[in-house]
Amino acid sequence: MSDRPTHAFCPVCGEESAIDAERRCLWCRGETVERRRRGGWTRPDLRGSRYTEAQLRALHLAHMRGSSIRSLAKRTYRKAGYRSFRSAELAIGREWRRLGLAARDRIEQVVISSTKHGRAPRRRTSVEDSYYRRWLRERRGWRAIRGPGRPRCKGRRLSYPRKGEPCLRPAMEGSEYCAQHDPARREERLVHMAAMRERAGKEREAAA
Repeated sequence: MSDRPTHAFCPVCGEESAIDAERRCLWCRGETVERRRRGGWTRPDLRGSRYTEAQLRALHLAHMRGSSIRSLAKRTYRKAGYRSFRSAELAIGREWRRLGLAARDRIEQVVISSTKHGRAPRRRTSVEDSYYRRWLRERRGWRAIRGPGRPRCKGRRLSYPRKGEPCLRPAMEGSEYCAQHDPARREERLVHMAAMRERAGKEREAAA
């Protein structure tokens, strides 16, 4: 078999593509194949860049779909032959500017990177939080084991300062109460409370 270098070719895209650790195309997430080049292989001159133009355009499309330049560099710098993801990150930005490919606005990218599930920002107002929790309930349904998707416990608070008020914890699966108010777990709570009191007493004696 010939020892000529190979490159990752995406049959769906019909061109050479940047790939991730699973050897999937960053453009369409399709499986890539190794295609041998005829007459040997010469890296194109991209002013010192180790990425080909097809790879740079594939990376730019992934960036437009939400991936940051840093995350793309971390996923591809070893495959491209860079010693660190930082050097690959600088090369990607430089070559995009040369090809006339605009990067995503910095503030917009920070907002995208600061969300989970595409819905919940790290710092959200009470109104945004209520909308997010409602979305979680609709997604999880009432069959969730715990969390916003479960109905609230039917118990009442037993300690001050809000003694007598309804409990706000979600009920456990198969019960109408949380672990603190479930009558079936009363003995378990008493044993746990006795152990904690004994531990607190020993700590006070040791500190005295």
